[in-house]
Amino acid sequence: MSRAGWWVFALIACTPVVPEPIEDAGVDACEIDGGVCPSAARARCRVDRLQATAAACRSSDDCTLFRFPPNCLDDGRCPGVAVSFSGEARFSVDATRELSAFCAATTCRPKLPCTETRTPRAECVSARCVLVFPDAGAADAGARDGGP
Repeated sequence: MSRAGWWVFALIACTPVVPEPIEDAGVDACEIDGGVCPSAARARCRVDRLQATAAACRSSDDCTLFRFPPNCLDDGRCPGVAVSFSGEARFSVDATRELSAFCAATTCRPKLPCTETRTPRAECVSARCVLVFPDAGAADAGARDGGP
């Protein structure tokens, strides 16, 4: 083997193998049972997944309330979602792109009426930004709030 060939072999042999992400049984959780409008459920699920990655915090000063610009689902407008300041810009771009792609690709428009009249604030609870509502006494740590 030539000297150059040996170096290529050594380089390839020493390159670490990066494992693929593990999904439950190889199925994306966002692709399971979307009900009457599966593409909307998929889009919301993907936005929730993006939001969960943008919700890490150390203190409540790290958290902010994010509201989406108008979109065909009215998703993320009422009452909004809790994200960290450091994750807000990336979340805004990625989540808006996801919702815009959905809105451009389908006529299915299930809307959930907004019945929340209280104005939440974003706080850090268990290292996650969550929405806290006045008089609620505790954080509402649902999926839209960066909860588990």
